[in-house]
Amino acid sequence: MNVLLVGEIASPNLGDQAIFATLRYLLQSRGCRVTGFDLSRYERIAPTDGLPGCRQLSGKTSVSSRLKGRLLKVVNVLPNDMQKWVVFLTKKRADFLHRKAWQSYMRQFDLVVFGGGALLMDNNWSFPLALHNLSRSVRAVHGRYVCIGCSTGRHFSKRGRRWLKEFLDHAEYISLRDSNSMEGLHRIGDYDAEVHVDSALITAALMPDLAVPDPHVLGLNIMSPVRHPTLTPKLYGSYLDEMASVIELVSTDKSNHWNRIVLFTTGAEREHAAASALVERPQVRSAGIKVELVEAPGCLEELCT
Repeated sequence: MNVLLVGEIASPNLGDQAIFATLRYLLQSRGCRVTGFDLSRYERIAPTDGLPGCRQLSGKTSVSSRLKGRLLKVVNVLPNDMQKWVVFLTKKRADFLHRKAWQSYMRQFDLVVFGGGALLMDNNWSFPLALHNLSRSVRAVHGRYVCIGCSTGRHFSKRGRRWLKEFLDHAEYISLRDSNSMEGLHRIGDYDAEVHVDSALITAALMPDLAVPDPHVLGLNIMSPVRHPTLTPKLYGSYLDEMASVIELVSTDKSNHWNRIVLFTTGAEREHAAASALVERPQVRSAGIKVELVEAPGCLEELCT
């Protein structure tokens, strides 16, 4: 079977890359031929050295990438309603320019898999509109598609919900990566879905030569704030408070078998800054256990290590 795997593949977030790599691995293990397509950037992802389909993070960026980054910084400070209309115009322009090419491209595949990550969320219309536009191209050529390994948000705008509903109405199969997302799914519509663990958890299976993990080390993945209308600085601060409390709890629990805590990130600059600030908190510095922050990983192998 010839499969097109659509997701956040070209993201600098190694978590997104891990999701793609493992979904691709699972599909290929069942004899599928798998090609990647980035949902947000609308580009095909060719295999590279190392893990299939994954990119080495680099400090060098092209002129266009730097320009896009600057524009995103401007958009990010706009009110949410204005951000939505920027997204709307950008996505509609891309759909108008590339629809025929997308439809021609989709004809090559027996199945399109939209998968991995928090795709079923209304991040100022970005994912809902991208899923809506690409799935329409699949249906236009009488193609088939499924939605697997995703999680949902809990708050949806009227338009965002309508776009996601149209996308899901025509999906032949839906699976979620956590049971809590079932509530969000039912806010979109009455759908049957299965729940399976996030495929990213088996990333190490793609690298059998890695050292055996130390059972006495607890790893905590520190996340950065994301661009989403309901995630306020106060709410993100409460997440970091929770992480500090976890570290304190582990250090005082005499029944645990851990002797070290390693804080790590999936490569984003803001994540590493957040983790660095967490390590410097008095609550963490005074914990009765060694807390170590590792360098931001540059590729999936470093993340697994």
